[in-house]
Amino acid sequence: MICTFDAPRAFAWVWGDSLVRWEIEREGAGVRLRFAHIGMKPELLAGLTAGWQRFLDQLETHLDGVARPDRFQELEKRYAEELPKRL
Repeated sequence: MICTFDAPRAFAWVWGDSLVRWEIEREGAGVRLRFAHIGMKPELLAGLTAGWQRFLDQLETHLDGVARPDRFQELEKRYAEELPKRL
């Protein structure tokens, strides 16, 4: 369910039991993208975090035109090891 749609500044939706929010704001000659995924279940945290980082890497690849390797499995493993230490 979409809960915020303020094009082109903000977009948020409910995804399962969580909330995903994107915001874009001007910063100097460019823009800043702010992203939040709130309310993730702890057992899904490593996979979702790795997935979002993978997605943002792919977005950067698209915008820059520079190929980057798919690091999902590496990221998921690293997050699974590191996140419990921080929670």
